[in-house]
Amino acid sequence: MKGMPPPQDQKDQMDILRGVVEGMDLTPEDILMVLSSVVSLKKRKEDEKKGNKVITEKIYLWENTKDSYIYRDGRTKGGNYYLRIYCRETKKVFSKSLKTSSQEEGIVLGREMYQETYGKLQRGEKTKSLNTKELINLYLEREERRISPIPKTGITKETWRQKGQYLRMWEKYVVDELKMEKTKIENIPKELTRDFCYWIQRQEKNFYKKTGWSSDYINSTISEVKRMYSEVGIRDGYITRGYEPQMDLMKKPPSTQVKRDILSVDEYERLVTYLRTNKYLKPDGSSPLEQTKRSIFREWTGLSYNTGMRPKELLTLKWGDVSINITDTKEQQKTHRLLKVRTENSKTGKMRSVNGPVGRRLERQTPARE
Repeated sequence: MKGMPPPQDQKDQMDILRGVVEGMDLTPEDILMVLSSVVSLKKRKEDEKKGNKVITEKIYLWENTKDSYIYRDGRTKGGNYYLRIYCRETKKVFSKSLKTSSQEEGIVLGREMYQETYGKLQRGEKTKSLNTKELINLYLEREERRISPIPKTGITKETWRQKGQYLRMWEKYVVDELKMEKTKIENIPKELTRDFCYWIQRQEKNFYKKTGWSSDYINSTISEVKRMYSEVGIRDGYITRGYEPQMDLMKKPPSTQVKRDILSVDEYERLVTYLRTNKYLKPDGSSPLEQTKRSIFREWTGLSYNTGMRPKELLTLKWGDVSINITDTKEQQKTHRLLKVRTENSKTGKMRSVNGPVGRRLERQTPARE
């Protein structure tokens, strides 16, 4: 064969090799390892002669730095340029197609993308960006998974819908006021959003137009926006802490007024007395159905005030949840009943029992048996 030494030379070389092997006490495994290393080295030299098949036409973006360049992928046929960035601080590599086969355009696009991306690589952020609408949709999608009928284990559907209303207000602000609908969240100047609360005040309401936006609503909206940026923007690495929007809360004067009015004893006595009259129970011209509704409401009001149970707890009460307290006296057992508030109906998420003087009220509501 061409390139092979003559038979006599081959014999001489084999004798020399045999002598070397015998002198070194090599095993067949040792010889195999040597041969494998020779083959690997020979293959590497052949690859070096052929050149790099992946990175071809490497062009650095700037002469004074070697951390970024554009190149063509030798494995593809399109001829488009790609950008490669190496971050010295985090040791991370970023690579992305520039979708152009023009060298001049590739350099321009590469430099623009480098300016947008290198800072994110330094801060450890994701190189993929979100605009405001995408951020809102991602946040609401995750919050929807938290919906649970059991208290304290998630949120209700009503709470989730309310979150959506708050965040649509923020989206409207970014689109209509800031004119940054397509702007990535990290590119919105954080100091530009400080007056968000005053912008809400100027918006027209769909309902109750005679009253302005309450400070509680405005501050709740701001709190939800901040939570969204914290839970998704910062936590998922789209932006770093300190780059989220700045928003001033709406200040409100201190108030000692309670949110819900509570009847005094005298007011309660007057209400209960009125609910027992025919003027309330059987007004002129009322139908039997209307009279039944009024009777049920009278008993429901008594149950509420005598037990302190919440509306939902009363509306979801079942006859199986009503029992007589065996520790009560015989006289108390005639008037009192033990009402069990189940876990799924309790605001606190804990089951509890309520003992109150509602025995006769419940007896009047007991369904008739045939």
